Amino acid sequence: MALVIRGSNLQGVRAVRFGGRAGTIIGHPGRTSVKVRTPNGLLPGVMSVQLSTEAGWTAANARAHYTVVARPTLDTIAPADGYFSGGQRVT
Repeated sequence: MALVIRGSNLQGVRAVRFGGRAGTIIGHPGRTSVKVRTPNGLLPGVMSVQLSTEAGWTAANARAHYTVVARPTLDTIAPADGYFSGGQRVT
């Protein structure tokens, strides 16, 4: 998933981490924003987000976090069948 991180002095961002896992920088970071892509396979939960420049990694803080939401699961479908023409209400 692509997202935008906003802050200051971001033009020199070289890397991004989500809970310690490397994300991807998309395009060229601007002075106040950088577009990034999250890494695949993140587990549900809250994780810190850190950026790296030539000065080093940003410190983790409470405002710089990302929440991965669990995928939905299906238990049952009712009714289990319907009309070929469609229009059947399913719950």
